[in-house]
Amino acid sequence: MTKKTNQNGSHSTVNQVNKPEEIEFPVTFELKVVVETMVSIAETQHQLDELLLRLAVANEYLGVRESGKGKFASHTIRVLLLNKEHLNELYSELKILPGIKFAV
Repeated sequence: MTKKTNQNGSHSTVNQVNKPEEIEFPVTFELKVVVETMVSIAETQHQLDELLLRLAVANEYLGVRESGKGKFASHTIRVLLLNKEHLNELYSELKILPGIKFAV
């Protein structure tokens, strides 16, 4: 909760919980891509590398972790995105990778 000063000088409380946070670009963050291990870890890493290169996303591959039962693998990549269109394009392209469950 924050206080907001109205035009007439009175104060009101604003609930910022429901307000979406704006992303300031360029932005660097750690992207997590979770895929089923029906596709090999090496093949997924190769596909991610090709995708990021094609989209001109500066990145650093940080590693991969398999789930306890080995059904999924989580790839972590630090990415630099220049604008909202760059972000949207990346997520659109990630959706079509074989075996992908989600990316955050």
